[in-house]
Amino acid sequence: PPADEVKGDGPAEDLALKALQDDGIDTEKGKANCGGDEEFYRTILAEYLKGADEKKKDLDRFLEENDLKNYGILIHSLKSSSAMIGAGVPSKLAQQLESAAGNNDIDYVKSNHSAFLKEYDNVLEALGKVVTVDEEVSDEDDDEILEFLPEED
Repeated sequence: PPADEVKGDGPAEDLALKALQDDGIDTEKGKANCGGDEEFYRTILAEYLKGADEKKKDLDRFLEENDLKNYGILIHSLKSSSAMIGAGVPSKLAQQLESAAGNNDIDYVKSNHSAFLKEYDNVLEALGKVVTVDEEVSDEDDDEILEFLPEED
């Protein structure tokens, strides 16, 4: 079986998707964005969870450094991935932040950043209840990180 998938089979999967709907995620839209392929959708949900803490740290750091260029790039990615899974609220907030970052409106970004993080965390929490992420599976991101670890003598 695939390493990343929603827990359970059959009715349990339906319950998992229902739980996501109850938490404000439009799973029908998400599945439609994945060509109606529910297995692919579950993989995308697991990918959305992966690296989320790192992304939040990066957003905070970019904001602290007044680096709206990289903030805008990352928030654009989160806007798109949120829309892809059917998480409309964080996607809409990310869109507004991306626009503000593009206009160098640091005040808007600073005053709306935490509202986005709150909605992003809500989605991550909802996914965390029903999505299993197998961290043992090596992907390119993990390999890049490993390249920078100090060698032991």
